[in-house]
Amino acid sequence: MDSQRGAVVGDPDYIAEGDKVVLVVNNEKHYFETLKAGRKVKLGNKTAILDVVFGHPYGSVFQLSSEGADPTRVYKAMNTGQSAAVTEGRSNKDLVDDNSAQQLTAQDIQLMKDSGKEGPEIIDALVANSSTFQERTEFSQDKYKKKKAKKYCPYFTVLRPTAMNVCEGVFQYAAGQLGYLRPDILAIMLCMGNVAAHKKVLVVDTCLGLLIGAVSEKMGGFGDICVADCGGRRQKPDALKKMQPRHQNIYAAKLSDLKAAQEGVDVKCAGTQSDQPPGSSQGAEAGPSSAEAGAVERWREEIMPDNEGEIPMEDRVEDTQCSTATESDRFGSQPEQLLEGSQRRPRSQQLVAGMQHADSAQINGWAEDGFDSCLVAAPLHHTSSLMQQLMPLLKPSAPFAASSPYLHALVECRDDLLRGRMAAMVEVQESFWREYQVLPERTHPQMDSKGPGAYLLSGVKIIFSDPPPGSAPNGARAHRGGKGGRGKRQRR
Repeated sequence: MDSQRGAVVGDPDYIAEGDKVVLVVNNEKHYFETLKAGRKVKLGNKTAILDVVFGHPYGSVFQLSSEGADPTRVYKAMNTGQSAAVTEGRSNKDLVDDNSAQQLTAQDIQLMKDSGKEGPEIIDALVANSSTFQERTEFSQDKYKKKKAKKYCPYFTVLRPTAMNVCEGVFQYAAGQLGYLRPDILAIMLCMGNVAAHKKVLVVDTCLGLLIGAVSEKMGGFGDICVADCGGRRQKPDALKKMQPRHQNIYAAKLSDLKAAQEGVDVKCAGTQSDQPPGSSQGAEAGPSSAEAGAVERWREEIMPDNEGEIPMEDRVEDTQCSTATESDRFGSQPEQLLEGSQRRPRSQQLVAGMQHADSAQINGWAEDGFDSCLVAAPLHHTSSLMQQLMPLLKPSAPFAASSPYLHALVECRDDLLRGRMAAMVEVQESFWREYQVLPERTHPQMDSKGPGAYLLSGVKIIFSDPPPGSAPNGARAHRGGKGGRGKRQRR
């Protein structure tokens, strides 16, 4: 097997050291890890070194063994078997789940673990010492074995950090921070927004960067993705970091700069000044005073995406050791004390990997040509006000989609768009996601379903103009109904 793994080194379809992966334990819990040789990873109540997964294809299943043993690859997990669809007249109506039917105690099970017995042997002992196991139906026996296998024979699957896998994993523990954006809602948004390669997509995302990563994955590196920064409260793009986008087509731009360029204002001068270090002579000669320049710089630092945590740990340690100034000196009121160009990374390098700042030429080009589509997942902003600012930046007939956990926010936005004659085919919808159990003679929906999802607003931008005088339908009817017109009803 090692020779086979050596032959696929560098193949993106195979797991390699340094990859960011999603580990799904027992097809339930998701763990996000960056694979490193010799690193211990805690999966549930077990700890293992995952060096054995290197060289295997994505989607491989590994079974966790006892502590200290390497995981072993399996081609069929123990808790995925199916029992024969035969009941033989047995019933589960007399079963009482009070743990009185099991003769083995916790001490006995621990002794079996200490003696070196693995999960399958423990499960066989539990089955043999259960007084009610033979009275169960085959369906109930299969469910009993699956439940014990999840505890004593856990397995995990190594998956790519795709948009669906990351969304499903983050939704388990941070659904509120995602704006309750489930994978099905995310897929519908990409479809309604007509996201495809060679498009120019405008994205507003305050949901941990999940929408940005999904759009980047859908476009495959072809086209431009403009991430509009609306200011205000923001979140760290944790989901985008887990996805690790490989395409360099994500650009960050201020919404105010996009609006200014769309109105015909050249943003080159303002952008040039803001990109200069606050204490440079070029910025001082441009016109504004040092106090105004410092205020603008501080304001820009507040609205730009949070870059804390993007600088590697070793660089932050060096900065801490080199800097001896107090907090009041480092963040004083003078522009020269805000940051030093020799000790700070360029702002373009402080963004998430795969994202860069848009220059003035790109902003002016987007404002002149318009965006092909727009996707919004910003529950921290007022949806109606935000959409009215984004609509002028889109091309005519450009589709848009917006998600929000609040139904009234999207209904208000829909009414405002229709009232302002800015969009057509505007509708609000809700998706229902429920998993099904598919087994012989027992295919049915699961008793539980996913948590509440976000609502979705979609539509198409239109340019509405009043018809010229004389060509309106009312005018035509008045003309036909005038004196001598044939539109006048004749009396019988």
